[in-house]
Amino acid sequence: MASVRPGPGIVAGFSLTELLIAVAILGLLSAATLFGLLRSARIGALRAAAIDLAGYLETAQATAAGSTDACSLAISGSGDNQQIGPSNAAGNACAALASQPLLSGSVIPLGLVVTTAGTLTIAPRGTLESPVTIRLSEANTQNLEYCVQLLPPAGLVGTGVYRNNSCDHAAFN
Repeated sequence: MASVRPGPGIVAGFSLTELLIAVAILGLLSAATLFGLLRSARIGALRAAAIDLAGYLETAQATAAGSTDACSLAISGSGDNQQIGPSNAAGNACAALASQPLLSGSVIPLGLVVTTAGTLTIAPRGTLESPVTIRLSEANTQNLEYCVQLLPPAGLVGTGVYRNNSCDHAAFN
């Protein structure tokens, strides 16, 4: 291609085709970046929900540890409107705890899926008879699941990534 020097009647610059190609490339790069940012935001919201749930369960466990009554909790609602709170069981040590949304600060709709055995009970003095695992994931995808686990006998609370039918605590870091 011969170089053309600007002179009378010739304007230097880019052609329309070159500009359209540059805009198309920028559009593709922007779309890829936006997709990655949204995925990171969804993962962050799911991780925050697991951390908030673990904190709530630690509070419930501490409440039961100081009581002679069991602490009974239930997860209610559906999708992104799910919350955990005290069940209506008589003599519930956790009756004074306020219910807490599982997605308390998220503005990103996740279609949250919570998998657990309904009502969970922490025995008096904060002990557990069997492990309880609560799985948190997005609707329509099983690519990433976080888990919160209460482990017997002391009712220790741990968070992790749910893989191969178990809660991998080391992968949560």
